Amino acid sequence: MKTSLIILLFLGIQLAVHGQSKEAEVREMAESSIEKETLISDLDTKISISEDTLDLDTVFVTDYPDLEFIHYFAYNKNKLITNKGDLKDFVKAVDAQLEEGRSNITITIYSSASQVPTKTYDTNETLTKIRAENMKYDLIIYFENREEFKGRVTVVTETTIVQGPEYIKDARNKEKYFPFQYVGMKTE
Repeated sequence: MKTSLIILLFLGIQLAVHGQSKEAEVREMAESSIEKETLISDLDTKISISEDTLDLDTVFVTDYPDLEFIHYFAYNKNKLITNKGDLKDFVKAVDAQLEEGRSNITITIYSSASQVPTKTYDTNETLTKIRAENMKYDLIIYFENREEFKGRVTVVTETTIVQGPEYIKDARNKEKYFPFQYVGMKTE
């Protein structure tokens, strides 16, 4: 609708200047100039942009699904390896996204330890940090050793927490504490 108003305005101005005798010529001139340029009106300011400047390369936007992984540890355990089990599947899925053209990816790690006291580590806070740092180190080594992925994967630790029900001297009740002994990851 704005283009039609602009054409009519342009035509009216040209007719006022050149008179009715040149109506066909003015109409042709107005239509051809509108085809060659796009007029944009912003309050009282008019900007003329040549269509040549509007030629843009096609940009393909690909939306990659976020990936998630979680592993629950037995009491005091803290280490996984990237070439076995579900962790292998997770890193292969990251590989696939990078091979398909994803330019970079961030893997965010979060970990937890239960409230069951540990004698192996100074504190449960230490244990949850070790779980996250072991995972971070292993992922960095895995992706940096792949030449095509160097510098394209960022691994960060988001949270390391101690949580779950208070320990009441019932360490044999593994089901109670197991859900709070994990390391997890998600991609962005």
